[in-house]
Amino acid sequence: MKTKLQLIALLGLIIFASGCSFYADPDLRIFVSANTNGIFRPCDCEVGPMGGLAKRARIMTKEDPARKALRIEAGGIVDELTDSTHYGSILEAYNFMRYDIILPGSNDELLLDWAIELKKKGWIGTRDQRIIKKNDLVINVTTFGPEEFGIGYETVELAESRQSGLDAKDADIIIWVTYVDEDRLEQLVNNHQSPDLILAGNTDYANPEIEFIKDIPVLRPGVDGMDLLDIKLNYKNDGWDIKPKWHTNTQKCPDNASWKIIRYHRGEWSNDNFLQYAYISKR
Repeated sequence: MKTKLQLIALLGLIIFASGCSFYADPDLRIFVSANTNGIFRPCDCEVGPMGGLAKRARIMTKEDPARKALRIEAGGIVDELTDSTHYGSILEAYNFMRYDIILPGSNDELLLDWAIELKKKGWIGTRDQRIIKKNDLVINVTTFGPEEFGIGYETVELAESRQSGLDAKDADIIIWVTYVDEDRLEQLVNNHQSPDLILAGNTDYANPEIEFIKDIPVLRPGVDGMDLLDIKLNYKNDGWDIKPKWHTNTQKCPDNASWKIIRYHRGEWSNDNFLQYAYISKR
């Protein structure tokens, strides 16, 4: 009996060591949001109000407490009706969620200017590239955003990325993050080296299933901040196995009770009972 138990324990150790555990982490996990469109708190729907930055951050914290996942914003944070005096609060909320990549969309140019001035991390120009190391993988993230602005922005992270010693040619995976229309996206695919995955913002298409453009997998992050796209990738012999799912920001997902409401106003932080969508940690 003792020998049998020892064999079972040894077998379990071999399985665990070989990485075959059912609970093994994926080679790469990515959270993707986009098209928040100025909706930073739950909608005013009578039934099942969805959305809100606090709920999104709550999901990220619960699903990824060790922060191993790559966190990407694919544009469309504000809309033309968003009051620019609230931009400081919005930036602080995104800073709290610790995004690795934040691509500005069509209405985000002024928000990007604020981010650069305040030296917020994660922001990248709309025609740029960043090389990131995550979970021992070298990841080439290339961004294509609105052509009318954002070209050549030298953000803090971009400068650090260029000085990190990591080279795009050594990348294990190439990911495009885009905020362009469908015609422009097809042109980019036709005219550039094919990536392993495209994360396409600037869409009102709400479906977590994988699409393909010339055999390149494309995923959409949803609309109005109501969902958070969660992608798990594992490398197989024939390429990347991609498994997406959506976390819906519903009223059943509570806000993080440890946060406080803040507002950036005339260079000072102050409480704001109206702005129930901008948060930072009390810690």
